[in-house]
Amino acid sequence: MTTATTPAPTPLPPRLFISSVSPEFKTLRMEVAKVTRQLGYHPVTMDDWSTGHGELQAWLRHELDSCEGIIHIPGIAYGAEPAKHDPAAHGLPADTPRYSYTQYEFLYAQQQGLKTWVITPGPGCTRDRPIDQLDLPSDPAHPDPAGYQSERRALQAAYLQRLRDQNHLRHQPADDKDLRIIIHTLRDHAEEMRQRFGEWQTVIDGRGKKHTRLLLGIAAAIIVMGLGVLLVRQTTLRTASDVQVVIQKQEEQGKLLHDQKNLLALAVIELNKITEEKARLGIKIQDLPRKAIEEELAVRLGVSAVELRLNIEAGKQSKDALTRAHASLLAGMLVEARAAAKQVREANAAAIRDVIESYKVDGQAYYQEAKYELALESYQKAVALVDKATDPLGWAYAQGEVAFIHQDLARYNESEPLKREVLRLREQHLPPNHPHIATALSNLATLLKATNRLAEAEPLMQRVVTIFEKAYGLDHPKVATALNNLAQLLGATNRLAEAEPLMRRALQIDEASYGPDHPHIATALNNLAQLLKATDRLAEAEPYMRRVVTILENKGGEPLPNYGPALNNLALLLKATNRLTEAEPLLRRALQIDEASYGPDHPDVATALNNLAQLLKATNRLGEAEPHYRRALQI
Repeated sequence: MTTATTPAPTPLPPRLFISSVSPEFKTLRMEVAKVTRQLGYHPVTMDDWSTGHGELQAWLRHELDSCEGIIHIPGIAYGAEPAKHDPAAHGLPADTPRYSYTQYEFLYAQQQGLKTWVITPGPGCTRDRPIDQLDLPSDPAHPDPAGYQSERRALQAAYLQRLRDQNHLRHQPADDKDLRIIIHTLRDHAEEMRQRFGEWQTVIDGRGKKHTRLLLGIAAAIIVMGLGVLLVRQTTLRTASDVQVVIQKQEEQGKLLHDQKNLLALAVIELNKITEEKARLGIKIQDLPRKAIEEELAVRLGVSAVELRLNIEAGKQSKDALTRAHASLLAGMLVEARAAAKQVREANAAAIRDVIESYKVDGQAYYQEAKYELALESYQKAVALVDKATDPLGWAYAQGEVAFIHQDLARYNESEPLKREVLRLREQHLPPNHPHIATALSNLATLLKATNRLAEAEPLMQRVVTIFEKAYGLDHPKVATALNNLAQLLGATNRLAEAEPLMRRALQIDEASYGPDHPHIATALNNLAQLLKATDRLAEAEPYMRRVVTILENKGGEPLPNYGPALNNLALLLKATNRLTEAEPLLRRALQIDEASYGPDHPDVATALNNLAQLLKATNRLGEAEPHYRRALQI
């Protein structure tokens, strides 16, 4: 039995809005966006907008609502402004003074409680245009260009003073040298940021106003940069006693701290992804050790496994029913999860989004109990509550779960039109090359591959690679995942020479991202080893396969999933080189693991029995081989 699996994708990165007046600091804005992308974040800027996306302020609100924070770079220039000053219609207090689009980006982000950072380049910093060419009227026949410019400079100066009065300004690089130090320091601390991913927390005051938002590490980068950003508080859970701190906060505030609730909600989203990925490989999520699931979730979320478990334990005791539902689901307490989800629906004041989420909890819980029809029904109830006309992206997200279960049940005719509609809506309502479009493309390509329409699937997979490269950079783990998926598709069409460089590039990215001994690396190594074996390069394949076995053996604890198949693959490789004595104990161990994992009558056990019987036959031990053959036939 051979296994060629797809690496589990990492979570979608936090989105950061990078704000500046384009004629003044577009180059600097692009540099900041580049650095944040290298750090694993998804930067959003005015450069992503086109008139096809509709009215600019509406687009800005849509994008900022999906962001965790904003890096604001105000300068001397005021910039372009809306034709009509109507702040109340655009999410701001009615008494908000006149503002430019760039100021609006910051003011709206502040109003929504996003984390904000302000870099104010000093007069010695280079602008894209000379200062005297900024804020001039676009009409060359304007009767008073100097007056026009003076008015806007005064508006910008008043805005900067308000920021100072509100204690927002923390750092002002005097010249380009200071600016370079800031940008380069951010880049130089990329690895540190990855390690500290997720450690910065949020505090909510008695009015419910968010002082900070979970930025998953970028706050640490800003502090390293020397901006002196004031974080209200940092809460990092490290020991079991810290659970009581969280519970005390719940008693005081009636709910978990915002970031901890957010962490559990994100963990449930990632649990759904893991469920889908494992199902495609024939692995049931309920068969995996809970510890292994938690550790994989922690890696995807960028927090320690200890911190995730502490948040789960605290969440199980939350006064908030939806938080209890999420925490119970993550802990494998499926009955308790559904009970808490039911309480959400029974609450008179429950928000519709929470009711929708409660049905999703039911769907995941039923799925883990192998009650697939009930799971499907629950997800369909969630979809029914989403207004497709006003929330097309929310509808697409919920409908994607329905499409997954239909495909999992081999109901391809029901699944495919849903997946195509999800893709259509995302392409219609998201900017080109948005990562969510790539996800929808990948999901549709997976179905096309499952129904043997490989020629249709290939261009979709190619688009996924291109989008992820543009969104995350050439060396991001998501690019590695897309490359492996495309390579597997090419392998299915016997284009191994085209698939090999993709696999090698994916392996190189994963090793740089995760280190040489991470379980993700085992998948990439296995895929490459199987390709080398298929092209009769057994000597090249063997060291890769041995690394797979070593990684999955997990000498610090229980063997990881796919350890049995890895032993089997290595044994078959040894058998192909006529090293039967070395292969036999590996095949026996693989059989033992499969029987313990799946029970005596599982198809994988039959495969393991057959492989061992063939080896015994090759060594002329027909009497020993016969009972294994018979058992395999009975299964």
